[in-house]
Amino acid sequence: MAPAWPAIARMLSGQPCDVIADCGRLDAGDGQPAAVLAKAELVAMVMRSSLRQIAAARPRIEMLAQLLGGAERIGLLLVGDKSHGHAEISKTLGVAVLASLPLDSKTATVLSDGVGRRTSLSDRPLMRAAQAAGAAVTKAARDARPLDLAGANGDLA
Repeated sequence: MAPAWPAIARMLSGQPCDVIADCGRLDAGDGQPAAVLAKAELVAMVMRSSLRQIAAARPRIEMLAQLLGGAERIGLLLVGDKSHGHAEISKTLGVAVLASLPLDSKTATVLSDGVGRRTSLSDRPLMRAAQAAGAAVTKAARDARPLDLAGANGDLA
C-alpha cells in the first residue's frame, strides 16, 4: 500500500470534516502510512500506561516527531489501569496525555463485533470516557491547527 498513501493522505486532508484514521502499529517499516500521519492535524497514539508500553512508545514518538517537525501535534490516549500517572507519562515521553479510557472488554466487544447487549451503551464506562476523550482530542486538534486554517474555518475571531 505504500504507493497509495500519499493519494489517500490528500483525499483525507481535503475532507470538510474531522477524519479519524487508524494507522495501526507504527513499526510497519516502509508500508506505514507516513503521508497520512504527516498531513494530520493531530496524531493520537493509543497505549496502555504500563512500563513496557511507555518504553515501546518512546521510539515511535521520536519517529513521529521527526515526521511532523516536532511533538506538538502528538498526544496520547491511555487505555486501562493507571500504572503510571498522566503527568509522569507526559514528562517521560514529552507529549501530552489527552485522555484515558477504561479497559471495558464487554462494551468493546459490542462495538467491534456486535456481540452482546446494545441496551444502555451510553451508561457504560467506556462510552462515558469516550465522550470526554472525543472532546479532548477535538480540542487538541483545533489547538494544533495552523492559525490561518483555524481562522478560515471560523474557529477564531
